[in-house]
Amino acid sequence: MKAILILGAVLLALGALLRLVRLGALAEYSAAGLRLKLKVGPLRLMLYPRKPKRPRRKAGKSSRREKKREERPQPELGGGPLALVKRFLPLIAEAAGRFRFGSNLRGSAQYRQEICQVLVRRGLLAMEGE
Repeated sequence: MKAILILGAVLLALGALLRLVRLGALAEYSAAGLRLKLKVGPLRLMLYPRKPKRPRRKAGKSSRREKKREERPQPELGGGPLALVKRFLPLIAEAAGRFRFGSNLRGSAQYRQEICQVLVRRGLLAMEGE
């Protein structure tokens, strides 16, 4: 019985301490791409994109795979994320046309549809300007 009480007290103390730790998340999208960060107290973790792992090399030996990788040209990303958005813009516009807007005292469905189009256009222009 004492063990259960001690375990309960320890768990309660840990729960109280965890409530004091500041938690946060940051998601940002820029010309460089998407970034996701997690903040846990003083610790900051980069969730996406992860740092690339460095391959371990043995002294003096190179494998066939490494030679093939060096010979093969790397494909270039044509313009980054903005080019990708422009490429899929017709598909995005079609999907946005399927949204259903409701009406209430704060705005009609037609008004909300027009505002949505304006805000999407402004967002795309802002991305283009960066």
